[in-house]
Amino acid sequence: MNKVKFFIVLLFPIFTSVFAQKNSGIDFFSIKDYELAKKYFLQHLSANLAEANYYLGEIAFAEEDYGAAVNYYNQGLTNPKFDPYCKIGLAKTKIKTGDRTGGVADLIAVQRRFSKEIDILVAIGYAYLDNQIVQEVQTLLREMQKIEKSNPKIYVLEGDMLRTQQKHGEAGGKYDMAIYFDSKHAPAYIKVAEVYERINWRVAVEKLKELLEIYPDFIIPYRYLGKIYYTNGYYQLAVDAYKTFFEGGYYTVDDITRYVMALYVVKDYEEAYRIIKEGLEITPNHFVLNRLQMYLAAATQQIEAGLRYAEFFFPLQKNQKEFDFIAMDFTIYANLLKDAKMYDEAIEQYKNALKIDSTDVGLFKEIATLTNQKQQSGIAADYYQKYIKKSDPDKVELIDFLTMGRYYYSASILRSVNDTINLLNRYQDMDFVIAISEDDIQKDSVINNQEYYFMIALQYYMKQADAAFDEVIALIPEGYTGYLWKGRIQSLLDPDTELGLAKPFYEKIIELLEDREEKSKMVLDALKEAYQYLGFYYYLLNDKPNILLYWNQVLEIDPENQSAKDVLKSIKK
Repeated sequence: MNKVKFFIVLLFPIFTSVFAQKNSGIDFFSIKDYELAKKYFLQHLSANLAEANYYLGEIAFAEEDYGAAVNYYNQGLTNPKFDPYCKIGLAKTKIKTGDRTGGVADLIAVQRRFSKEIDILVAIGYAYLDNQIVQEVQTLLREMQKIEKSNPKIYVLEGDMLRTQQKHGEAGGKYDMAIYFDSKHAPAYIKVAEVYERINWRVAVEKLKELLEIYPDFIIPYRYLGKIYYTNGYYQLAVDAYKTFFEGGYYTVDDITRYVMALYVVKDYEEAYRIIKEGLEITPNHFVLNRLQMYLAAATQQIEAGLRYAEFFFPLQKNQKEFDFIAMDFTIYANLLKDAKMYDEAIEQYKNALKIDSTDVGLFKEIATLTNQKQQSGIAADYYQKYIKKSDPDKVELIDFLTMGRYYYSASILRSVNDTINLLNRYQDMDFVIAISEDDIQKDSVINNQEYYFMIALQYYMKQADAAFDEVIALIPEGYTGYLWKGRIQSLLDPDTELGLAKPFYEKIIELLEDREEKSKMVLDALKEAYQYLGFYYYLLNDKPNILLYWNQVLEIDPENQSAKDVLKSIKK
């Protein structure tokens, strides 16, 4: 639909179809919905030929198709009722196409002939306004007020003129005056609602409701209500309003788009699918409708269909430059790919979303989860660290530090060829090399020595894990989980247990858990791990009493534990 500003919004009573009761093409024309107005008048051309031709001329003028406008106006001249209005249309088209002198002369001629008829004078006022000849509009307004000061159309025209000057508050006052002089003048209610939508949307809603009390069958206010409610977050009210508007049978693809968006938010996916199908039948390449179709598929877990929709949607932007992608487009696509277990592709789409909106910190966590599933624990941990650093500190929980620490812990252990490959893949990542190096000299050594690179990288992972588990302990010092993981990472830092770095943490676990009356399997496993570590530590020191103490504790929990049996057997010998 052409968005050209066009200010002929008056409804001339000599040829209207009882405004706000029959919801005719005139009603749509009055709110500048030229697409629906044209559709209506073309369908009803034979019923009232002169009226239809006049309005089709007005619509063509609004769409800047001046040749068509002239043709329609000339056809409307055949009816005396429409003759002056079509002449006004021809005159303003002359002005618009370069013949200002001739066009103004024609308007003056009509004005002289109908100098006392407000409807025709108002039409002349709009002809000047359409051509930005504001001084003549002001002159006409003064003359009309002398003739009939209480006519609401005068104040509607003045309000429209003020809106072209961006004086929206003053315009609203003029529309209110129109309502004061005629409480049933529907255009003024619509226009004052448009103004207040910018200033105070609740007042706009009240104005529209007042209009509906006067004309209960008038559906156009429901379109405005739907838009206002949606914009201000009252989505179910928006759905209810649009539903009533759609019952009238006249709506545009833009209306379909807004209605579907509201339905999507309230999760009425079935109705959204029904409406969106209708829109795509009209415009198969509509950018927003194709976007919403992909969103709906993701919301209803129609993964295969959603991926098809995504493949169709993303290339559309190349030929529709007025539209641009939003972060949610890539997030939804990534979710579909993730559900299809296409993890590499999903990660790339999450990254695309972050390029648009780096404040959506949850995406870092999504990438971390997927890279960890791909056994890329170090990369996963780094993304989780970004998530924690960029999040509101009040929203970061113990589980976040624990998860990040566990990812770093996993990265600290090269357990398979896959792990090694993943670490090697980071070898050319200069940002990572800088992160694991303390200075430029070490950075150069890391770059030039693969074995040294591996050692420094693993030390970096262990250091990061250790710091994460410190945070866990700080958040819940009475819990054993932080000490358990702290003990594990300290064991990696002291692989031969010569320094006993993990000893105080495993002792803390025993202190916290040993006296519990009821012990879950997780508690017993933690205790067994602590006893095993301490048993081995004292074994290295040849401290027989503590060796017996801790390995016997292991056997109490796990009577078939072979390590405990072997150690105790060797002690007896």
